[in-house]
Amino acid sequence: MDKIFASLLESPLFNLSLSSKELFHSNFLYWIGKNYPEETGDFFSKFCSIEPDNKRIVLVKREKDNIDFSFSYTNGQKVLIENKVKSIAHISQLEKYTKTIDEKICHILLSLSRPSFGITDDNTFIVKDVRWFYLSYFEYNKFIIKLSEKLKNDYHKNILKDYSNFILGLTEIEKISNLKHSDKFDFHSFDSDKIYNSLIDLRFHDYYLKKKYESLSNLIYLKTKESDLPVLNFGAEPNWGTNNEEITFGFGMTNAQGLSDTKYKIAHNVILGIQIQGESFRLFIEDKDGQIAHKIKDQLFAKKLWFYFDNFGEVEIYPKGTKEFNKYGNVFYYKSIKLGTKYSIDEIVNIIVDYLKTIKINSLQIKDLIINAS
Repeated sequence: MDKIFASLLESPLFNLSLSSKELFHSNFLYWIGKNYPEETGDFFSKFCSIEPDNKRIVLVKREKDNIDFSFSYTNGQKVLIENKVKSIAHISQLEKYTKTIDEKICHILLSLSRPSFGITDDNTFIVKDVRWFYLSYFEYNKFIIKLSEKLKNDYHKNILKDYSNFILGLTEIEKISNLKHSDKFDFHSFDSDKIYNSLIDLRFHDYYLKKKYESLSNLIYLKTKESDLPVLNFGAEPNWGTNNEEITFGFGMTNAQGLSDTKYKIAHNVILGIQIQGESFRLFIEDKDGQIAHKIKDQLFAKKLWFYFDNFGEVEIYPKGTKEFNKYGNVFYYKSIKLGTKYSIDEIVNIIVDYLKTIKINSLQIKDLIINAS
């Protein structure tokens, strides 16, 4: 990877891209579309439900109506592209951009990272009954390479070559950002993860962490799906307003640390969950309005229904001293331990699934506490 990192540091376009993240790449899409409308139209026409006779694109737009890049064909078909490079697509975000079912509108997610939610073998997925296409930057880069080879304008040719080379470098970073069960949980540590350190110099460490914690959440999701627990699709949001039991899986980044979130909605307006932020492993209770969590947290702990860490043996539990719980506002209460770097991903996944099964086993007792506190 050292050669790839060195190549990225030498690339003028890569360094320029760091100031605006996705916007730089959306602007680059726009530049190519405006200067090479026939070639751009020919490449993207394969995603259209009706292949246009005239491949030359028109009405090329960027950052219009929350769409990163869009254009039309002369037969009225539109292509809308959501662009993701350093950030990772969430299904809830794509739902906002999916307004209507229309065979003349083609939705494409162009992303460095392959999303963990329901992509089929033909690289499509459904959002609000509308079919989206997933296009990887690796595949899109093949178009960039092919276009650069045919150009006579040496300036444009060199720009495209530089862009293509740095996209290839980013795709290699994407590959090493995925997790396997056998991997160590050490990517949060400067001392243990040399790649993490190198990516800080490249200002690409935030993507690395987001992708690692997304992969961790997805492995937890896949393992939980093997059980009879009430699992929702990866990336789905919990429905706070029902009494249906639901388990959801999220990820993100906050305070410069990766985040994995596993939530078990046990009853209306009440969630028990497991959160990993950096190396902090948290067991929490959460509600929406501050009415239940603070009333039953102590009883959950006293009855050993939640907030215990027996799975880890002898560990230091936070908060220490006389303070019983840490909290965010009046709706989120938690106890935590530090994982360090000794655990494998497989061990962490299995521990979290065991916690979810324990919630299910104790669900009647937990619900009694909720009812009595309501």
